[in-house]
Amino acid sequence: MTYGAEKIAQERQRQIVEEGYGLSHDMHHSYVDFKLAAVSYLLADIDPERSKEYWPFEPQYYKPKSVERNMERAGALTAAAIDRYTDIADKGEKAEPADCLSD
Repeated sequence: MTYGAEKIAQERQRQIVEEGYGLSHDMHHSYVDFKLAAVSYLLADIDPERSKEYWPFEPQYYKPKSVERNMERAGALTAAAIDRYTDIADKGEKAEPADCLSD
């Protein structure tokens, strides 16, 4: 495993163990939410103000850090999106991104 993939896996594990953000928590959100959160962290050092526009959760949970840390978080959130999407597909449900976006 490469250094980057290892750091992403470690961050995802931290989110699950320390924050309680495993699949049972994630099922209360759309996979699109996790994709948008990942985008938000990826944009944090490029355009900090615009990055906030993509954050789908409560503002107090948006905590950008260093460039590397934000990429680790974005990767872990992408993994969460994949897990959530796979969970939906495994249940035979249809997940349309447009249906997942809030007003």
